[in-house]
Amino acid sequence: MIETIYVRLRLVLLGFAALAILVVAQLLRVDFGSTNVTYFRRLSSQITQLERNYAPDRGRIFDRQGELLATNDVQYEVGVSPPYVLVADDVVNTLSDMLNMSAPDIRDAIKSDKQYVLLKRPISAALGDQIKALERDGKLNLSGIDLTPIPHRMYPGGSVAAQVLGFVAYNHDGQQVGYFGVEGFYNDLLAGRSVRGIEQMVPFDAAPDPTPDQGTDLYLTIDRDIQFLVENTLADAMTQYGSETGSIIVMNPRSGEILGMASWPTFDPNNYIDKPPTNPANPAVSGQYEPGSTFKVLTMAAALDSGTVTP
Repeated sequence: MIETIYVRLRLVLLGFAALAILVVAQLLRVDFGSTNVTYFRRLSSQITQLERNYAPDRGRIFDRQGELLATNDVQYEVGVSPPYVLVADDVVNTLSDMLNMSAPDIRDAIKSDKQYVLLKRPISAALGDQIKALERDGKLNLSGIDLTPIPHRMYPGGSVAAQVLGFVAYNHDGQQVGYFGVEGFYNDLLAGRSVRGIEQMVPFDAAPDPTPDQGTDLYLTIDRDIQFLVENTLADAMTQYGSETGSIIVMNPRSGEILGMASWPTFDPNNYIDKPPTNPANPAVSGQYEPGSTFKVLTMAAALDSGTVTP
């Protein structure tokens, strides 16, 4: 009887040993098989690496005295990384309220099989800081929310020299592009050159960020004080005479430098989306006008030259 039990135990042990050998062999095949190694390396890269565009700061614009006319601020892009979302309800409830988005749309983004889903771009720096504060607070589990800082063009003077400067908007690739005025004409110089790079999602595996070519700063001949005076004078004239449009150019006659250039109606390049400009181009230099009385100088010169009239 005892001998029979020992035989059965040996058979059970041999079965377990055979099973263990099969498990180990399978693990070795999965870990070191060429096809599997390639697959898992690719999967690891997809999870831990995110390809993105690294854009430089846009070049600033100064007046002749070095006063800032256009500079850079920071806004944020909000997205979600579905594999890293642990508590979907916290993420959905928080972002739907703060981003003014529908909860079903955010939940669909979380259920996506993508590594990253863009939710909103751009949001203000203040709103981005509020989301960061909630993450630091720890009362809600907001893992999976990605806040990416993006450059934002800011014009400290508001509408001052608006037509001269133009404005900056985002294209379909999310890149800043200058339109009209100096921003548009010198866009290639101001924008610099963006580069593509890999963002490591694992901190201890972080690689150095690629360095994009910085945008070039521009110094204009415009004098901000003269520009401000010219614009106020033009606005007063529009009110006094009830005119719909007008332009003033102040030039240094010895050098041809433009010290002030204003046109009416104007606009605020900080807020061109909510209040679109009537004419964002600069009418003072882009408008076409009949010569009018200015051509009489040439007529009189021709008459004097031919002897038809005398001084």
